[in-house]
Amino acid sequence: MILWTNATFYSMEDCLLTYDKVLTEEGIIVALGNDTLKYSNYQTVDLKGSYVFPGFSESHLHLIGYGRKLFSNNLKLDINKESVLAKIKKFYKNEKLLIEGYINIGITKDDLDLISSDDIIILRHNDYHSFTVNSKVLEMLNIKNSNGIILDDLVSSKITKVWESNDKVMLTKITDYAIKDLKKLGFTSVHTDDLSYFNSYDETIEILNLLSKTNNFRINTLIHYSVLDSFIKYYPNNKLLNPIQIKVFYDGTLSSKTALISENYVNSNSNGKRYITDKDFLNLLKKARSLSKGLAIHTIGDLAFSEVIKLLSLEKKVSEMDRIVHGSLASDDLILELENIAIDIQPHFVKSDKEVIRKNINHQTNIYPFDKYNKKVLINTSSDAPVEDPNPLLNMYELNNISRFDMIKSYTINPYLTINKKGGLIKEGYYADFTCFDKDIMKIEKEELLDTKVLYTIIDEKM
Repeated sequence: MILWTNATFYSMEDCLLTYDKVLTEEGIIVALGNDTLKYSNYQTVDLKGSYVFPGFSESHLHLIGYGRKLFSNNLKLDINKESVLAKIKKFYKNEKLLIEGYINIGITKDDLDLISSDDIIILRHNDYHSFTVNSKVLEMLNIKNSNGIILDDLVSSKITKVWESNDKVMLTKITDYAIKDLKKLGFTSVHTDDLSYFNSYDETIEILNLLSKTNNFRINTLIHYSVLDSFIKYYPNNKLLNPIQIKVFYDGTLSSKTALISENYVNSNSNGKRYITDKDFLNLLKKARSLSKGLAIHTIGDLAFSEVIKLLSLEKKVSEMDRIVHGSLASDDLILELENIAIDIQPHFVKSDKEVIRKNINHQTNIYPFDKYNKKVLINTSSDAPVEDPNPLLNMYELNNISRFDMIKSYTINPYLTINKKGGLIKEGYYADFTCFDKDIMKIEKEELLDTKVLYTIIDEKM
Protein backbone atom coordinates (compact mmCIF):
# COMPACT_ATOMS: atom_id res chain seq x y z
CA MET A 1 0.00 0.00 0.00
CA ILE A 2 1.02 3.61 -0.61
CA LEU A 3 -0.12 6.63 1.41
CA TRP A 4 0.06 9.79 -0.70
CA THR A 5 0.38 12.85 1.56
CA ASN A 6 1.13 16.59 1.75
CA ALA A 7 -1.20 17.57 -1.08
CA THR A 8 -4.70 18.81 -1.79
CA PHE A 9 -6.62 16.05 -3.55
CA TYR A 10 -9.66 17.13 -5.57
CA SER A 11 -12.13 14.26 -5.77
CA MET A 12 -13.98 15.80 -8.79
CA GLU A 13 -17.29 14.53 -7.37
CA ASP A 14 -17.99 18.19 -6.71
CA CYS A 15 -15.86 21.31 -6.89
CA LEU A 16 -15.35 21.64 -3.12
CA LEU A 17 -14.69 18.06 -1.98
CA THR A 18 -10.99 17.63 -1.21
CA TYR A 19 -8.84 15.30 0.88
CA ASP A 20 -5.42 15.73 2.49
CA LYS A 21 -4.25 12.16 1.89
CA VAL A 22 -5.10 9.12 -0.21
CA LEU A 23 -4.27 5.44 0.27
CA THR A 24 -3.85 3.11 -2.70
CA GLU A 25 -3.17 -0.57 -3.20
CA GLU A 26 -2.45 -2.55 -6.38
CA GLY A 27 -3.36 0.40 -8.56
CA ILE A 28 -6.69 1.19 -6.88
CA ILE A 29 -7.75 3.86 -4.36
CA VAL A 30 -8.73 2.15 -1.07
CA ALA A 31 -9.18 5.01 1.43
CA LEU A 32 -9.42 8.80 1.60
CA GLY A 33 -8.71 11.40 4.27
CA ASN A 34 -9.24 10.23 7.86
CA ASP A 35 -10.35 6.80 6.65
CA THR A 36 -6.69 6.11 5.86
CA LEU A 37 -6.00 6.06 9.62
CA LYS A 38 -7.57 2.58 9.81
CA TYR A 39 -4.62 1.14 7.89
CA SER A 40 -0.96 0.48 8.63
CA ASN A 41 2.10 -1.06 6.94
CA TYR A 42 2.21 1.29 4.01
CA GLN A 43 4.84 3.29 2.16
CA THR A 44 4.44 7.07 2.41
CA VAL A 45 4.99 9.40 -0.56
CA ASP A 46 5.26 13.17 0.01
CA LEU A 47 3.72 15.12 -2.90
CA LYS A 48 5.39 18.39 -1.85
CA GLY A 49 2.28 20.51 -1.41
CA SER A 50 0.95 19.86 -4.91
CA TYR A 51 -2.64 20.08 -6.09
CA VAL A 52 -3.77 16.66 -7.19
CA PHE A 53 -6.54 15.71 -9.61
CA PRO A 54 -7.68 12.40 -11.06
CA GLY A 55 -5.36 11.43 -13.92
CA PHE A 56 -5.98 13.57 -17.00
CA SER A 57 -7.14 11.88 -20.21
CA GLU A 58 -6.54 13.18 -23.76
CA SER A 59 -9.80 12.01 -25.30
CA HIS A 60 -9.08 12.35 -29.01
CA LEU A 61 -5.69 12.23 -30.69
CA HIS A 62 -3.57 10.16 -33.04
CA LEU A 63 -0.77 8.91 -30.83
CA ILE A 64 1.59 7.67 -33.51
CA GLY A 65 0.91 10.70 -35.69
CA TYR A 66 1.69 12.97 -32.74
CA GLY A 67 5.00 11.20 -32.27
CA ARG A 68 5.82 11.68 -35.92
CA LYS A 69 4.99 15.39 -35.65
CA LEU A 70 7.46 15.74 -32.77
CA PHE A 71 10.14 14.24 -35.04
CA SER A 72 9.14 15.97 -38.29
CA ASN A 73 10.22 19.04 -40.19
CA ASN A 74 7.57 21.61 -39.33
CA LEU A 75 6.64 24.94 -40.91
CA LYS A 76 4.72 25.94 -37.76
CA LEU A 77 1.87 27.54 -39.71
CA ASP A 78 4.09 30.16 -41.37
CA ILE A 79 1.95 32.07 -43.92
CA ASN A 80 4.70 34.00 -45.70
CA LYS A 81 5.27 32.26 -49.03
CA GLU A 82 8.86 33.39 -49.43
CA SER A 83 9.70 32.31 -45.88
CA VAL A 84 7.96 28.93 -46.31
CA LEU A 85 9.84 28.14 -49.52
CA ALA A 86 13.13 29.11 -47.90
CA LYS A 87 12.43 26.72 -45.01
CA ILE A 88 11.49 23.89 -47.40
CA LYS A 89 14.73 24.44 -49.30
CA LYS A 90 16.66 24.31 -46.02
CA PHE A 91 14.87 21.10 -44.95
CA TYR A 92 15.69 19.34 -48.24
CA LYS A 93 18.69 16.96 -47.95
CA ASN A 94 18.61 15.27 -51.38
CA GLU A 95 16.14 12.65 -50.14
CA LYS A 96 12.43 12.13 -49.51
CA LEU A 97 11.04 15.18 -47.69
CA LEU A 98 7.88 15.18 -45.53
CA ILE A 99 6.84 18.45 -43.92
CA GLU A 100 4.07 19.27 -41.41
CA GLY A 101 2.52 22.51 -40.22
CA TYR A 102 1.69 23.88 -43.67
CA ILE A 103 -1.23 26.25 -44.26
CA ASN A 104 -2.40 26.23 -47.87
CA ILE A 105 -1.04 29.57 -49.11
CA GLY A 106 -1.00 28.62 -52.77
CA ILE A 107 2.35 26.89 -53.17
CA THR A 108 2.13 24.51 -56.16
CA LYS A 109 4.08 21.62 -57.67
CA ASP A 110 6.00 24.16 -59.79
CA ASP A 111 7.31 25.87 -56.65
CA LEU A 112 8.33 22.55 -55.11
CA ASP A 113 9.90 21.30 -58.36
CA LEU A 114 12.36 24.18 -58.18
CA ILE A 115 13.61 22.58 -54.94
CA SER A 116 13.47 19.02 -56.33
CA SER A 117 11.56 17.09 -58.96
CA ASP A 118 13.66 13.97 -58.39
CA ASP A 119 12.80 13.24 -54.75
CA ILE A 120 9.38 13.12 -53.07
CA ILE A 121 8.27 16.36 -51.44
CA ILE A 122 4.98 16.35 -49.51
CA LEU A 123 3.56 19.23 -47.49
CA ARG A 124 0.81 18.08 -45.16
CA HIS A 125 -1.82 20.78 -44.67
CA ASN A 126 -2.71 21.76 -41.12
CA ASP A 127 -6.14 20.10 -41.40
CA TYR A 128 -4.33 16.72 -41.83
CA HIS A 129 -6.71 15.79 -44.64
CA SER A 130 -5.06 17.50 -47.61
CA PHE A 131 -1.60 17.92 -49.16
CA THR A 132 0.60 19.86 -51.55
CA VAL A 133 3.10 17.74 -53.49
CA ASN A 134 5.72 18.02 -56.22
CA SER A 135 5.67 16.41 -59.68
CA LYS A 136 7.55 13.34 -58.44
CA VAL A 137 4.59 12.38 -56.25
CA LEU A 138 2.03 13.10 -58.97
CA GLU A 139 3.93 10.94 -61.48
CA MET A 140 4.49 8.12 -59.01
CA LEU A 141 0.76 7.93 -58.16
CA ASN A 142 -0.40 8.63 -61.73
CA ILE A 143 -2.28 11.77 -60.68
CA LYS A 144 -2.92 13.83 -63.79
CA ASN A 145 -4.01 17.41 -64.46
CA SER A 146 -3.07 18.62 -61.00
CA ASN A 147 -1.20 21.70 -59.80
CA GLY A 148 -0.04 19.67 -56.79
CA ILE A 149 -2.61 21.04 -54.33
CA ILE A 150 -4.61 17.97 -53.32
CA LEU A 151 -7.93 18.69 -51.59
CA ASP A 152 -9.93 15.71 -52.85
CA ASP A 153 -10.06 13.05 -50.13
CA LEU A 154 -9.87 10.10 -52.52
CA VAL A 155 -6.66 11.44 -54.02
CA SER A 156 -5.40 12.45 -50.58
CA SER A 157 -5.79 8.87 -49.39
CA LYS A 158 -3.22 7.76 -52.00
CA ILE A 159 -0.74 10.33 -50.71
CA THR A 160 -1.45 9.35 -47.11
CA LYS A 161 -0.10 5.85 -47.88
CA VAL A 162 3.17 7.37 -49.07
CA TRP A 163 3.28 9.66 -46.06
CA GLU A 164 2.70 6.85 -43.57
CA SER A 165 5.33 4.49 -44.98
CA ASN A 166 7.59 3.99 -41.96
CA ASP A 167 9.16 0.78 -40.71
CA LYS A 168 8.22 -0.77 -37.37
CA VAL A 169 11.39 0.40 -35.62
CA MET A 170 10.70 4.03 -36.49
CA LEU A 171 7.00 3.80 -35.61
CA THR A 172 7.90 2.34 -32.22
CA LYS A 173 10.47 5.06 -31.60
CA ILE A 174 8.15 7.96 -32.42
CA THR A 175 5.25 6.49 -30.44
CA ASP A 176 7.46 5.99 -27.40
CA TYR A 177 8.55 9.63 -27.70
CA ALA A 178 4.92 10.77 -27.92
CA ILE A 179 3.93 8.86 -24.77
CA LYS A 180 6.81 10.32 -22.78
CA ASP A 181 5.85 13.82 -23.93
CA LEU A 182 2.19 13.30 -22.98
CA LYS A 183 3.15 12.06 -19.51
CA LYS A 184 5.18 15.25 -19.00
CA LEU A 185 2.00 17.18 -19.84
CA GLY A 186 0.14 15.32 -17.07
CA PHE A 187 -1.74 12.73 -19.10
CA THR A 188 -2.26 9.30 -17.61
CA SER A 189 -4.33 7.96 -20.52
CA VAL A 190 -5.30 8.66 -24.10
CA HIS A 191 -8.13 7.79 -26.48
CA THR A 192 -6.33 7.33 -29.78
CA ASP A 193 -7.19 6.63 -33.41
CA ASP A 194 -4.21 4.81 -34.98
CA LEU A 195 -5.16 1.32 -36.02
CA SER A 196 -5.86 1.83 -39.73
CA TYR A 197 -3.24 4.34 -40.82
CA PHE A 198 0.10 2.58 -40.77
CA ASN A 199 1.62 -0.65 -42.05
CA SER A 200 -0.99 -3.04 -40.68
CA TYR A 201 -3.44 -3.49 -37.83
CA ASP A 202 -1.37 -6.32 -36.36
CA GLU A 203 1.86 -4.32 -36.34
CA THR A 204 0.22 -1.19 -34.91
CA ILE A 205 -1.57 -3.02 -32.12
CA GLU A 206 1.68 -4.83 -31.29
CA ILE A 207 3.49 -1.48 -30.96
CA LEU A 208 0.77 0.00 -28.72
CA ASN A 209 0.58 -3.16 -26.62
CA LEU A 210 4.34 -3.12 -26.02
CA LEU A 211 4.62 0.59 -25.28
CA SER A 212 1.64 0.71 -22.91
CA LYS A 213 3.55 -1.78 -20.74
CA THR A 214 7.05 -0.34 -21.00
CA ASN A 215 5.76 3.18 -20.34
CA ASN A 216 3.04 2.18 -17.83
CA PHE A 217 0.54 4.25 -19.80
CA ARG A 218 -3.17 3.68 -20.44
CA ILE A 219 -3.92 3.53 -24.17
CA ASN A 220 -7.57 3.32 -25.23
CA THR A 221 -7.81 2.51 -28.94
CA LEU A 222 -10.63 3.59 -31.21
CA ILE A 223 -11.33 0.80 -33.69
CA HIS A 224 -11.49 2.21 -37.21
CA TYR A 225 -14.33 0.52 -39.08
CA SER A 226 -11.91 -0.65 -41.81
CA VAL A 227 -10.03 -2.87 -39.31
CA LEU A 228 -13.07 -4.04 -37.37
CA ASP A 229 -12.78 -7.64 -38.59
CA SER A 230 -9.10 -7.73 -37.64
CA PHE A 231 -10.02 -6.42 -34.18
CA ILE A 232 -12.65 -9.13 -33.76
CA LYS A 233 -10.04 -11.80 -34.54
CA TYR A 234 -7.38 -10.46 -32.17
CA TYR A 235 -6.87 -7.88 -29.46
CA PRO A 236 -4.19 -8.23 -26.74
CA ASN A 237 -5.08 -9.03 -23.13
CA ASN A 238 -3.47 -6.12 -21.32
CA LYS A 239 -5.00 -4.01 -18.52
CA LEU A 240 -3.28 -0.88 -19.88
CA LEU A 241 -4.61 -1.37 -23.44
CA ASN A 242 -8.34 -1.07 -23.98
CA PRO A 243 -10.53 -1.15 -27.12
CA ILE A 244 -13.19 1.57 -27.16
CA GLN A 245 -15.65 2.92 -29.76
CA ILE A 246 -15.66 2.08 -33.48
CA LYS A 247 -14.47 5.07 -35.53
CA VAL A 248 -16.14 6.16 -38.76
CA PHE A 249 -16.03 9.32 -40.87
CA TYR A 250 -19.41 10.83 -41.76
CA ASP A 251 -18.19 14.02 -43.47
CA GLY A 252 -14.99 15.93 -44.24
CA THR A 253 -13.38 19.18 -43.12
CA LEU A 254 -14.16 22.89 -43.21
CA SER A 255 -10.91 23.90 -44.91
CA SER A 256 -11.52 21.53 -47.84
CA LYS A 257 -15.25 22.45 -47.95
CA THR A 258 -16.17 18.79 -47.49
CA ALA A 259 -17.78 19.15 -44.06
CA LEU A 260 -21.51 18.63 -44.67
CA ILE A 261 -23.37 21.86 -43.86
CA SER A 262 -26.99 22.99 -44.16
CA GLU A 263 -26.45 25.44 -47.02
CA ASN A 264 -23.88 25.74 -49.81
CA TYR A 265 -20.46 27.16 -49.06
CA VAL A 266 -19.88 30.76 -50.12
CA ASN A 267 -19.21 30.98 -53.88
CA SER A 268 -19.85 27.25 -54.28
CA ASN A 269 -22.60 24.98 -55.54
CA SER A 270 -21.72 22.36 -52.92
CA ASN A 271 -22.63 21.97 -49.24
CA GLY A 272 -20.01 19.31 -48.54
CA LYS A 273 -19.80 15.56 -48.73
CA ARG A 274 -21.10 12.39 -47.07
CA TYR A 275 -18.44 9.73 -46.69
CA ILE A 276 -20.81 6.89 -45.89
CA THR A 277 -24.29 5.95 -47.10
CA ASP A 278 -27.22 5.54 -44.73
CA LYS A 279 -27.28 1.83 -45.49
CA ASP A 280 -23.59 1.33 -44.73
CA PHE A 281 -23.83 3.47 -41.60
CA LEU A 282 -26.75 1.45 -40.25
CA ASN A 283 -25.04 -1.84 -41.07
CA LEU A 284 -21.97 -0.67 -39.15
CA LEU A 285 -24.15 0.53 -36.28
CA LYS A 286 -25.88 -2.86 -36.05
CA LYS A 287 -22.52 -4.63 -36.06
CA ALA A 288 -21.24 -2.29 -33.34
CA ARG A 289 -24.32 -2.99 -31.22
CA SER A 290 -23.84 -6.75 -31.65
CA LEU A 291 -20.39 -6.23 -30.10
CA SER A 292 -21.87 -4.01 -27.33
CA LYS A 293 -19.88 -1.07 -28.67
CA GLY A 294 -20.63 2.53 -29.46
CA LEU A 295 -19.59 4.51 -32.51
CA ALA A 296 -17.17 7.45 -32.62
CA ILE A 297 -18.29 9.52 -35.61
CA HIS A 298 -16.17 12.23 -37.22
CA THR A 299 -18.85 14.90 -37.62
CA ILE A 300 -18.06 18.53 -38.41
CA GLY A 301 -20.92 20.09 -40.42
CA ASP A 302 -24.31 20.92 -38.90
CA LEU A 303 -26.20 18.86 -41.49
CA ALA A 304 -23.88 15.92 -40.87
CA PHE A 305 -24.48 16.21 -37.12
CA SER A 306 -28.26 16.26 -37.58
CA GLU A 307 -28.21 13.23 -39.88
CA VAL A 308 -25.94 11.26 -37.56
CA ILE A 309 -28.18 11.82 -34.53
CA LYS A 310 -31.22 10.61 -36.51
CA LEU A 311 -29.38 7.49 -37.69
CA LEU A 312 -28.14 6.68 -34.19
CA SER A 313 -31.71 6.81 -32.88
CA LEU A 314 -32.66 3.86 -35.12
CA GLU A 315 -30.72 1.35 -33.00
CA LYS A 316 -30.93 0.73 -29.26
CA LYS A 317 -27.95 2.11 -27.33
CA VAL A 318 -25.53 -0.02 -25.31
CA SER A 319 -23.50 0.67 -22.16
CA GLU A 320 -20.57 2.10 -24.14
CA MET A 321 -21.58 5.57 -25.31
CA ASP A 322 -21.67 6.82 -28.86
CA ARG A 323 -19.50 9.87 -29.31
CA ILE A 324 -19.30 12.72 -31.79
CA VAL A 325 -15.76 13.64 -32.76
CA HIS A 326 -15.51 17.43 -33.25
CA GLY A 327 -19.16 18.60 -33.49
CA SER A 328 -17.97 21.89 -34.92
CA LEU A 329 -21.37 23.20 -36.10
CA ALA A 330 -24.84 22.50 -34.73
CA SER A 331 -28.32 24.00 -34.97
CA ASP A 332 -30.31 25.04 -31.90
CA ASP A 333 -32.94 22.41 -32.67
CA LEU A 334 -30.33 19.67 -32.78
CA ILE A 335 -28.73 20.73 -29.50
CA LEU A 336 -32.13 20.47 -27.80
CA GLU A 337 -32.36 16.85 -28.98
CA LEU A 338 -28.97 15.76 -27.66
CA GLU A 339 -28.83 13.21 -24.84
CA ASN A 340 -26.82 10.19 -23.73
CA ILE A 341 -23.88 10.99 -26.00
CA ALA A 342 -20.36 12.39 -25.67
CA ILE A 343 -18.74 15.07 -27.82
CA ASP A 344 -14.96 15.29 -28.20
CA ILE A 345 -14.29 19.02 -28.52
CA GLN A 346 -11.09 20.84 -29.52
CA PRO A 347 -10.91 24.42 -28.13
CA HIS A 348 -7.91 25.30 -30.33
CA PHE A 349 -10.10 24.80 -33.42
CA VAL A 350 -12.03 27.98 -32.58
CA LYS A 351 -8.96 30.05 -33.40
CA SER A 352 -7.63 27.78 -36.15
CA ASP A 353 -10.92 27.68 -38.08
CA LYS A 354 -12.02 31.27 -37.51
CA GLU A 355 -10.89 32.63 -40.88
CA VAL A 356 -12.03 29.57 -42.84
CA ILE A 357 -15.51 29.85 -41.34
CA ARG A 358 -15.68 33.61 -41.92
CA LYS A 359 -14.84 33.20 -45.59
CA ASN A 360 -16.89 30.12 -46.40
CA ILE A 361 -19.99 29.89 -44.20
CA ASN A 362 -22.77 32.46 -44.03
CA HIS A 363 -25.84 30.55 -42.84
CA GLN A 364 -27.14 30.77 -39.28
CA THR A 365 -25.77 28.00 -37.08
CA ASN A 366 -23.92 27.53 -33.80
CA ILE A 367 -20.15 27.43 -34.24
CA TYR A 368 -18.24 25.47 -31.60
CA PRO A 369 -21.05 25.89 -29.02
CA PHE A 370 -19.14 24.23 -26.18
CA ASP A 371 -21.20 25.86 -23.43
CA LYS A 372 -24.46 24.65 -24.97
CA TYR A 373 -23.11 21.12 -25.38
CA ASN A 374 -21.93 21.13 -21.77
CA LYS A 375 -25.49 21.71 -20.54
CA LYS A 376 -26.78 18.68 -22.47
CA VAL A 377 -24.18 15.92 -22.80
CA LEU A 378 -20.68 14.82 -21.78
CA ILE A 379 -17.95 16.94 -23.30
CA ASN A 380 -14.38 15.68 -23.52
CA THR A 381 -11.69 18.29 -24.16
CA SER A 382 -9.04 17.13 -26.59
CA SER A 383 -6.58 18.33 -29.23
CA ASP A 384 -6.81 15.96 -32.21
CA ALA A 385 -3.00 15.96 -31.98
CA PRO A 386 -0.98 16.17 -34.13
CA VAL A 387 -3.45 18.75 -35.49
CA GLU A 388 -3.24 20.92 -32.33
CA ASP A 389 -1.10 21.13 -29.19
CA PRO A 390 -2.32 18.59 -26.58
CA ASN A 391 -1.16 20.61 -23.54
CA PRO A 392 -4.29 20.57 -21.34
CA LEU A 393 -3.47 23.86 -19.66
CA LEU A 394 -3.38 25.62 -23.04
CA ASN A 395 -6.67 23.99 -24.01
CA MET A 396 -8.28 25.04 -20.73
CA TYR A 397 -7.03 28.57 -21.35
CA GLU A 398 -8.81 28.57 -24.74
CA LEU A 399 -12.01 26.97 -23.41
CA ASN A 400 -14.45 29.80 -22.73
CA ASN A 401 -17.99 29.97 -21.27
CA ILE A 402 -17.53 26.85 -19.15
CA SER A 403 -16.76 26.77 -15.43
CA ARG A 404 -13.32 25.67 -14.30
CA PHE A 405 -14.87 22.64 -12.59
CA ASP A 406 -16.53 21.58 -15.85
CA MET A 407 -13.28 22.16 -17.74
CA ILE A 408 -11.45 19.78 -15.41
CA LYS A 409 -14.30 17.26 -15.58
CA SER A 410 -13.84 17.23 -19.35
CA TYR A 411 -10.31 15.92 -18.77
CA THR A 412 -11.03 13.57 -15.86
CA ILE A 413 -14.39 11.92 -15.15
CA ASN A 414 -16.07 12.60 -18.51
CA PRO A 415 -13.62 10.61 -20.68
CA TYR A 416 -13.99 7.65 -18.32
CA LEU A 417 -17.79 7.85 -18.34
CA THR A 418 -17.55 7.85 -22.14
CA ILE A 419 -15.75 4.49 -22.14
CA ASN A 420 -17.50 3.04 -19.05
CA LYS A 421 -14.35 2.59 -16.92
CA LYS A 422 -13.68 3.40 -13.24
CA GLY A 423 -11.29 6.29 -13.59
CA GLY A 424 -11.47 10.06 -13.44
CA LEU A 425 -12.43 10.44 -9.78
CA ILE A 426 -10.41 10.36 -6.57
CA LYS A 427 -12.74 7.91 -4.93
CA GLU A 428 -12.56 4.46 -3.39
CA GLY A 429 -12.46 1.74 -6.04
CA TYR A 430 -11.12 4.03 -8.79
CA TYR A 431 -7.77 3.95 -10.58
CA ALA A 432 -4.76 5.23 -8.63
CA ASP A 433 -3.94 7.70 -11.42
CA PHE A 434 -3.15 11.29 -10.46
CA THR A 435 -2.05 14.49 -12.17
CA CYS A 436 -0.26 16.83 -9.76
CA PHE A 437 0.16 20.58 -10.41
CA ASP A 438 2.18 23.26 -8.66
CA LYS A 439 -0.85 25.58 -8.57
CA ASP A 440 -4.50 25.09 -7.71
CA ILE A 441 -5.98 24.99 -11.22
CA MET A 442 -9.48 24.93 -9.73
CA LYS A 443 -9.05 28.43 -8.29
CA ILE A 444 -6.25 30.36 -10.05
CA GLU A 445 -6.97 33.12 -12.56
CA LYS A 446 -7.12 32.15 -16.21
CA GLU A 447 -3.79 33.80 -17.06
CA GLU A 448 -2.03 31.76 -14.38
CA LEU A 449 -2.86 28.53 -16.23
CA LEU A 450 -0.12 29.42 -18.70
CA ASP A 451 2.48 29.48 -15.91
CA THR A 452 1.31 26.30 -14.15
CA LYS A 453 3.56 23.23 -14.17
CA VAL A 454 2.92 19.52 -13.87
CA LEU A 455 4.96 18.26 -10.90
CA TYR A 456 4.12 14.57 -11.04
CA THR A 457 2.18 12.18 -13.26
CA ILE A 458 1.17 9.03 -11.38
CA ILE A 459 -0.26 6.00 -13.21
CA ASP A 460 -1.33 2.75 -11.56
CA GLU A 461 0.45 3.93 -8.37
CA LYS A 462 3.73 4.50 -10.24
CA MET A 463 5.20 8.02 -10.31
